[in-house]
Amino acid sequence: MGGDENVSNKVVFFNGLGEQVAEIFQGKAPKGFETTWRPHRLPNDEKLPLVREADFLVLHPAEIAEDVLREAKKLRLLQLLTAGYDKIDLRLAGELGIPVATNGGANAWAGRALRREQPAGRTAVLWLAVLNLFVLPFGTALGIYAFWVLLHNETRAVFVSTGG
Repeated sequence: MGGDENVSNKVVFFNGLGEQVAEIFQGKAPKGFETTWRPHRLPNDEKLPLVREADFLVLHPAEIAEDVLREAKKLRLLQLLTAGYDKIDLRLAGELGIPVATNGGANAWAGRALRREQPAGRTAVLWLAVLNLFVLPFGTALGIYAFWVLLHNETRAVFVSTGG
């Protein structure tokens, strides 16, 4: 856990991203915040004691059972590390007075990496282009354009010369 004995803010992270991400998350906690994490697949009965004491709850993926959310009496914010919230009962969160925040711009790193000609950025944007194909009509056009640009021989040469 991060923080000190004079902690006033307890953060619980139900993590589906792996231990390394959880460790980074804990390492970035500011003073006055105690962080703990558990795998998102933790059984609900084991989540209950954690959420009862939490001031802030961070989720990836964005899933929480209704009975678990109802036990979060001290919760001041439910932060989702996803762009969407389709598996969160927003009505219930509203009834309980719990604000819900999403991570809508989380894919911006791919654009920055692409501008810096980093191979990981090209790969990420190609994957995002695949997903966009299903969002008619604009996403389809955007996906096709991304393929056309990023799979062009001249573009490939840029990323090959930088390592990917």
